Order: sequence, then C-alpha cells, then structure tokens
Amino acid sequence: MDAAIAALDDVSSAVPDIMTIGPPANPPVAPFVGQAVLKHGRTTGLTFGSVVDTSFDGVVHYDSGVAYFEDQIVVAGNSGPFSGRGDSGSLILNSPDAHPVGLLFAGDDSQTIANPIQSVLNRFGATVAVT
Repeated sequence: MDAAIAALDDVSSAVPDIMTIGPPANPPVAPFVGQAVLKHGRTTGLTFGSVVDTSFDGVVHYDSGVAYFEDQIVVAGNSGPFSGRGDSGSLILNSPDAHPVGLLFAGDDSQTIANPIQSVLNRFGATVAVT
C-alpha cells in the first residue's frame, strides 16, 4: 500500500468535510466493478468515474523507482482523467452516498489506482471521521 497517516495537534480545529462533497459517510464499502465513484483532488477538483478493476496487480513508477502492488482498485474517469499529478491522498467515495471506497495513490490519463480503504484503515488502526 502507498499511504500515510498524521496526527492533529488540535482536533477541534479540523472538520471532516471533503471540498465540494461534504463529510464522508460510514461505514466504508468494498469496491466492485462498475461501481460509480467520485473524489475531489487538489489538481483535478471534483471528478466522477467508475471502478474497472478490484484486483489490480502491477508496477507503479515513482521518481525514486518502481514498486509492485497487489489487489488494488482501478478507476476510469467518466469524461477524461479521473485524477492528475497532485491528487494522491484523495479519498475515493461511492456515488451518490459518499461512503469511502479507496485512497488514491497513482494514475495516468486513462486510469487511477487506489488502495482499498478498509486495508488502509486496518493497517493504521484508523476510522473514517464524520460529523
């Protein structure tokens, strides 16, 4: 997985809302092929797509080298790229209910790759913050 976690010094100053979407819903849901999804990324803003693979195994090229991933989610944009450089870390949600599905970490003009969100939450002992 390609993920990170941080702690807040002042939890009361944070809000769980995702720009243009609002707060995520609980519980997280498992991805399935054909699932409608959305995200708001730093670079591409609000985009919509669908899950095209839930068991992607392959390499991802980074500036520092190549990493091999297994059982990742692949999303294709509905009208153009689903993500762009700088969108890493965006939470991918099902549409229209906004339940977390994946954590975006890679992509190109034709596909976006995400870690299944439940794997990320389990790894870090975390939960999804909601209002």
